[in-house]
Amino acid sequence: MTYAEFIAEELRDTYRITVDQPKNPDGSRPYIIKLGPFVYVDVQVEILNIYTRSIELFLTFEGLNIKKIFFTPSHKGPEIIHAEIFNKIDKLVNKALLEDGREEWIRAEYRKKKERLNNTIQEIAGKIQEIDDKNKGNYLQD
Repeated sequence: MTYAEFIAEELRDTYRITVDQPKNPDGSRPYIIKLGPFVYVDVQVEILNIYTRSIELFLTFEGLNIKKIFFTPSHKGPEIIHAEIFNKIDKLVNKALLEDGREEWIRAEYRKKKERLNNTIQEIAGKIQEIDDKNKGNYLQD
């Protein structure tokens, strides 16, 4: 068994990729979100060929297809190679979505996620307020 075959055995069938927010319509970059909603795309991965030091993968997502060869150097550990493959898939997916003209779709998905998050937070705050109003005066005092 070659090292590339070993790496290919451990690859997953699907990866969940975070879609990056596209540039704003005025050309400025959006702010970087660390907390908040994220939009994900599920990517189906199919192994087409296994070569001596590389793996050819066929990626399918959101009606798009990409065929790409990923290098598997023998001097790197499997965890590092899997992380590099994931990062390359992430970059390929985000680039393909932008090249396909799906910027408005991405913005709309982020708006939906933000709206859902805001509604959920408001519901939680309302329930907390109800509990506080219901238990008003029932707290132990020192």
